[in-house]
Amino acid sequence: MTDKLKASKCSCGKISIPPVEFCSLCDARPELVDIGSSAIVLSFTRLHVTTSEFDAPLGIALVELKDGTRLMCNANSDCNLNIGDRITLTLKDNRLYTDL
Repeated sequence: MTDKLKASKCSCGKISIPPVEFCSLCDARPELVDIGSSAIVLSFTRLHVTTSEFDAPLGIALVELKDGTRLMCNANSDCNLNIGDRITLTLKDNRLYTDL
């Protein structure tokens, strides 16, 4: 089972994954929070032309965490996501991925 993910949540509302020491919006010190690792797919696309640091095709999903936070994550090119799928997020090389 995947460990729960950690994030920084600032008093100004900005959430940063992976956690940061200072908020990029207001320079305050955010608190470290547990965001879990479960999410629901809201939208999904596949990019067939990418930069040199990614292999094409690259799946990208817009997901929503349990608390309503929405964020983007990468998915394997052979990943078959559907809107409404429950997924598990993992952090690899400071990027979020779905495990599907």
